[in-house]
Amino acid sequence: GSPHCTATVRMNACVISDDDDENMEHSNKHRTASASNAHPSTSATANATTKQRQQQQLQSMTRLPARTSRSSSCSPKKQRLIPTSVSASSSSTPSSSATTTTAAPRSANAMLSLQNLATAELEEFRQSSDQERSFPVACQRLVARLPGNANCMDCGRPHPQWATVSFGALICLDCAGHHRSFGVSTSTVRSITMDHWKLHEILSLLEGGNQQLSVFFQRHHLHPQTTSFQSQHITKQNVIQIRYKTKAGQFYRHQLLYHIQNSVSFPYVGRQQPQRKRMLSSSTSNIV
Repeated sequence: GSPHCTATVRMNACVISDDDDENMEHSNKHRTASASNAHPSTSATANATTKQRQQQQLQSMTRLPARTSRSSSCSPKKQRLIPTSVSASSSSTPSSSATTTTAAPRSANAMLSLQNLATAELEEFRQSSDQERSFPVACQRLVARLPGNANCMDCGRPHPQWATVSFGALICLDCAGHHRSFGVSTSTVRSITMDHWKLHEILSLLEGGNQQLSVFFQRHHLHPQTTSFQSQHITKQNVIQIRYKTKAGQFYRHQLLYHIQNSVSFPYVGRQQPQRKRMLSSSTSNIV
């Protein structure tokens, strides 16, 4: 209770208070230091997390448009390809049928126009004073389109340019030499492009034809593919040379000339199928 004690107590209290202040300041400094030391790590982690988030966002942003572009680019193509393929498959058969249906009228119209041109050429030839003239162009094309006329009657070479007028067939140059050796009483030979023709000779080619003559020879066993011949003198090696001199060959020659002189009318309108069939179906048994 003495003043001295109270003074010491106060001094101790002051000392204690000063120490406390120093401790508090030191602890605050230590906290600030630790906080300052800890702040870079936390900021680094925060920056790392933000960078990761930014990278994830960038990746998600770059991935999503690619997926959407693929889906948007694929699905319309699929939607476009399916209808076009279906339409193509569905329209394939009608187009082919349409082409076939349109091709037949075109060929028929072309044949009709060619026949009309040939008719005009023959009518002009018949009414003129000329006894012979070059083979008319439309008649040449009409003869070339007859069945079997694309190849030589005897050897089969393509594009024959010579003819045996007596039999109404086309032959090549080499076979024309053989026919000349037969004599005009058996076979008369003309060139399609170089010689002059009479009106009945042109009609002989228009009403004849290689296929028609070949069928006639096959029926009478005068064809190289014949297995058995009616005469011992005829073989596969000489049948082509002999058949034109046989009775069957001469019968065909006379019947073709008779058909032209008595059955063909003017203006010429084309081949007379019924009359030609009657000519070829005539009885010629034992004619060789």
